[in-house]
Amino acid sequence: MASTTWVQFLKGGLLIIFSIILVGAVLVRGISTEPDQGGQVPFYEYQQLTATRTDDGLTVTEPGWQVVQEQEIKAGLVFVQLRGESGGTSWWNAHEGEDQVVLNETQWVETVDGQKWINGAAASDDNTLRQVGNLQRVNGEAPVETGSILNPLEFLATMTADDSIVRLWKPATVTTDSGDKVTVYYWSDVSGEKVMRPGLRFKVEGTPLERLDFLSLMLALFLAPQPCPTSSSAITRSPTLRPHASPPSWPSPPSGSSTS
Repeated sequence: MASTTWVQFLKGGLLIIFSIILVGAVLVRGISTEPDQGGQVPFYEYQQLTATRTDDGLTVTEPGWQVVQEQEIKAGLVFVQLRGESGGTSWWNAHEGEDQVVLNETQWVETVDGQKWINGAAASDDNTLRQVGNLQRVNGEAPVETGSILNPLEFLATMTADDSIVRLWKPATVTTDSGDKVTVYYWSDVSGEKVMRPGLRFKVEGTPLERLDFLSLMLALFLAPQPCPTSSSAITRSPTLRPHASPPSWPSPPSGSSTS
């Protein structure tokens, strides 16, 4: 028992030490709206296109783009495959507006002739998914390079500001007209105040179905274990499940009697 307690103290101490190192590294590097991993990886700016929807379908406003197909999946997400002037295709996330459709550039992974392709080219050491997740605006301004922020409270205040915008990414699976599966990674811009708000991991602010799922999970965690005794107490209380219990002894028959 004592050894187990010391292991827990050791694990907790290591967690605190490495957390302090990580926080210090983040504060020293600071915040950037165009992160490039210290100059090792060029920052990639994702494009936005506009399109109009008519009875004939979707038409991109910018010249040189042609709509190949349009697919709608669950939760109302719409993805459009476009062909550019070079002949290559790409996937875009469509958002319906009042008078136009906004197309956001995405990343995607597909299988072509049994080989993995990323963003329209064969996967390799030089062609991988780009880094994702960054601040688009810091206190309403962009581009921004803050440098070192030695005050943790100042860092948290900057991250949780309403006008600090964080770009988050999610995956989605799209089935093409030919029946192939494509994994599309699309982005959305969210205020820093919402990103830092607790409870988002468990869909507290999701759809009504996601909220009901979260409520059922909490009820199961809080109520289900209550009537169930732990395994050790169940073994202790049950005479038939006691560990190392010897089999019951039967009284010996009286001397001179016969058994049949």
